[in-house]
Order: sequence, then structure tokens, then C-alpha cells
Amino acid sequence: MSKLIADKLKKVNVTFLKRESYFSGMYGRSGKITWTNSLSGQQDNAHLKVSKIDNEMYLYVSHYITGGGEKRERKILLTTSPCNYGGERYWFVCPTPYCGKRTGTLYIVGEHIACRHCHNLTYDSRNEARRYRRFVSSPDLDEQLAKVGYAYYRNKPTKKYARYLQLLDRFNMGIMGMCKSTY
Repeated sequence: MSKLIADKLKKVNVTFLKRESYFSGMYGRSGKITWTNSLSGQQDNAHLKVSKIDNEMYLYVSHYITGGGEKRERKILLTTSPCNYGGERYWFVCPTPYCGKRTGTLYIVGEHIACRHCHNLTYDSRNEARRYRRFVSSPDLDEQLAKVGYAYYRNKPTKKYARYLQLLDRFNMGIMGMCKSTY
């Protein structure tokens, strides 16, 4: 049996929750997250609510199972770890009874919400042959260039622009490598 690819599944990420201010305030926040299937255009969504009960934080996820229409609700424990320079980092505790690992991302497969290991998932990049990982495609370059807001800030290249230049060098090296092998 082949593994499912994590990049193409519905997921809830701690970074997203932090960026959208779900952890701010005494009682947390609620909202909605929407996923769009790139092939069919079908949209699925889940209602999220972060709340604090007896000095413990929980994420409540309410979603409908794709195709079946049955509603599922889950209560997921959140934990924190201290950061080196102050503050704290939030983590999910995997809700499956046999796991309980700290993770930054939980995946929704069917009716189950769990970490990557419990769902036995892989990443798309792990399925590429190692020799082809260094090649960069033209759409990759265009995607990175679209992310660049400003090329320079105070006469220094921005991080996004530096990443684009790095990909451009890898792209050119790949083109030159193909040209050498054809002669």
C-alpha cells in the first residue's frame, strides 16, 4: 500500500493559528478555515475554536466528512514549550490514544485528525529521485518571484529575493548541465 502525500491533504497548523491570533486574549478565539481542492475546486471547511479551561488550552475542531456529510467534532490539547529568547511555542498533542506526540501540524484524513506519523503520510519531495531534487522548474521560479515584495531593503537583498536568486542559480546550473550533456 502506498502512502498518502501530506502536501495534498487538509491540515491545521499551529503557525496559522498563531498568525491569525487564535492564542491571544484570555479566552482564545474562534474562526473558520477553508481548503480548496486544486483539481475539482471543491471547498471544505472546519470551524476552529481555541479556549482555555483550568490552565490548559484546547483546540476544538468541527468539520464535515468529505462525501458523507456527517459532522465530526474533536477536542485537541495544546501545549507550549519555552523559546530560547523568551516567549513560548505552541504545539498540538496528537489526539490518537496510542501516540500523544507533540506536533506542529495535524492532518484530516476522512473522519480522523492525527499527526503525520499516525496517518502514515509522506511528503511529495520524498518521492522524487534524489538526483532530480536539485533541479528547479520555471513555475517554481515564477512562484518565488511572485512572493517577492521588495528586492532590496536598505541596500541589502530581502530574504525572499535572496531565495529567488538562489533558485535562479540552481535553475541556470540545471540548464547548463543539460546543455553539456547534449553535446
